[in-house]
Amino acid sequence: MSYLLRNPTTVLAVTPVESDAQRLRELVLDGEASELHGVGSVTAAEDVLDDDSDVGCVLVTDGWSDAVLPDVCARLADVADLIPVVAYVSDGNERLAHETVRAGALDYVPASVAESALRESVDDAIATFAERRDRAADSSILTAMLRSLSVPMYAKDREGRYLRASYMPGEMHPEDAIGKTDLEVHAEHGEDAERSYEDDLRVVEDEAAIHKRDEVYHTPDGEYWSRTTKIPWYDEQGSVQGLVGISHDVTGDVKAREQLAEHQSQFEQFTSHVSHELRGPLQVAAGALDLARETGDPEGFETAERALDRIDDIIEDVTAMAEGGAREHVWPENAQRPKIDEQTNLQDVIEDIWSVVPTEGAVLDVELPSDAWINTARTSVRPIFENLFKNAVVHAGPAVRVRVGLTNDGFYVEDDGPGVPADRRERIFEEGYTTAPEGNGTGLSIVATMADQHRWTVDVTDGSDGGARFEVGNCLVVPEATDHRVAVSTVSLREGDTRHVGSNDGDCAVVIEDGDRWRVRGSGADVWRQTNEFCFVHVPGEDPVRIEGRVSELERLTEFTKGGFMVRGSTEENAAYGYIGATPDHGTEVLWRHETGEHGVSQQLEEGPIAGKWYRLERVGDVVTSYLSTDGENWQVVDRRTVDLGDRPEVGLVVCSHVPGRNCEVEFESVSIERLEAE
Repeated sequence: MSYLLRNPTTVLAVTPVESDAQRLRELVLDGEASELHGVGSVTAAEDVLDDDSDVGCVLVTDGWSDAVLPDVCARLADVADLIPVVAYVSDGNERLAHETVRAGALDYVPASVAESALRESVDDAIATFAERRDRAADSSILTAMLRSLSVPMYAKDREGRYLRASYMPGEMHPEDAIGKTDLEVHAEHGEDAERSYEDDLRVVEDEAAIHKRDEVYHTPDGEYWSRTTKIPWYDEQGSVQGLVGISHDVTGDVKAREQLAEHQSQFEQFTSHVSHELRGPLQVAAGALDLARETGDPEGFETAERALDRIDDIIEDVTAMAEGGAREHVWPENAQRPKIDEQTNLQDVIEDIWSVVPTEGAVLDVELPSDAWINTARTSVRPIFENLFKNAVVHAGPAVRVRVGLTNDGFYVEDDGPGVPADRRERIFEEGYTTAPEGNGTGLSIVATMADQHRWTVDVTDGSDGGARFEVGNCLVVPEATDHRVAVSTVSLREGDTRHVGSNDGDCAVVIEDGDRWRVRGSGADVWRQTNEFCFVHVPGEDPVRIEGRVSELERLTEFTKGGFMVRGSTEENAAYGYIGATPDHGTEVLWRHETGEHGVSQQLEEGPIAGKWYRLERVGDVVTSYLSTDGENWQVVDRRTVDLGDRPEVGLVVCSHVPGRNCEVEFESVSIERLEAE
């Protein structure tokens, strides 16, 4: 049984006079004491105290000299720890009483006072021990909880300053927090810390407890949710001394609720999309079958068969859409990356969709090369074209003219209808928003969903004929087959051709080994949007020019650490560029900035290791083409676009650690820079 559950009422009498034990027993057992055990030496008393946890008072009696008594009490108080020591002497004096109490005795009782005084003193000692024991246990338990439970617990004074706090990995040490408020301890949380501090003062001043309130804190790693309880802390007289509180990390619970709500929304959206998409081909099939039955014309059966085939396609499309996910800055696990083995011929898919959409007298103009293709599966682009075609017919009428073409960043679909007013353009992609009398607001939300899943952008503006123009951007589109130009000379890249781009404070160095292996060390924050901080090993590249090579090793500092090949308008941070290379976790990455000062764009082609990947960039005029190969001989085009690089761009190797001030190392092999045959 735990010592906290026992009732310690045994008195240990330490006296050199053996006959005193019986006399003392008669004096003290009428009170709280239940037993008296006598010993004749301090050593014997120490043995009892080591073994007997039922002792609640140590009683030292006559027989010791005045010089020895304080020392005896001191030794016993030290051994007894929390157990009070009471001195009972025949002939007392003030000096001896003072020395004895100073040595550690709780009380000094002379025999000259009433006999009941000893019993009362022993009773007080037993009660004192119980209080000391419980208080020490409470302190020990609290200390263990604060040190080991990894749960935010704390006590604060009336001004909201920490008095006690639990140890939390990654947080300020409790000793450093003592005497500080949340405004100082959590200064990096800004308004969140100010809100917590104001809550502390409110709990104290209004004596109003806060129970299980969920609070959000914004950190560099994202949102952190805490479920907090704070209650007033009262002293024994009922006065508020401060507050005590405890918090629980409920970020996982909140995220789970949000994810559940998102899944519910996706399910509802999925069923809405299925209903919306299937309605058209079902109507076509039903109408064609009725016509075939009435006329016997086999063309009706063929139309119905095409409509049923389209239903199969729709089921495949919406399934792919439901399995995808919206993207923020980083690819989620279920988002869809462009895949180089799932390239789609744009003209084929456009003509296929147009043949099954009820377009009546509408006209389609396809203004793109027959061999233009996009790096994604048909299921990713079919819903986009189908719903944009339907939207044109619904809002521009059955005689609408629809035009499809390429932009430098993707493709567009426009019509010659009434267009979309500027004040409605931000809302038209919302689920349920529609201006059509019989519309349900689903079609354009499907377009936005599919674009978002692939990190594409979708915008609406004025068409060339006054109608609506929908532009889908950030796509890896190749508008035509690439020509294969012959190299006419080689440009040498040297170890000394290195420099930092952007405000980079790490190293930038290169070592050439065996004439064929390049080990480049560098740092930098990122190559994305407006941030351009990296190590650049470069030479001027006279147009037309090609750089290629293999990334054989890439040291991982983050999932977006980069090593690859770049052609760049200049070494200025805001310069235009094209890039292809490797990342540790996201496979091949293509980067570009069309014009100086624009946002840079990123697309990752595939997941998995980069070992064995070869990369090539060609700059011909203002056209930059990116290639990928597994053997350095057979090359596949993955992107081609116009980039304003100026007259003398820089060409070379890029290393970006993705951690400012920290270096990583990338090994390149078989690097070559070549001038190409001009037209």
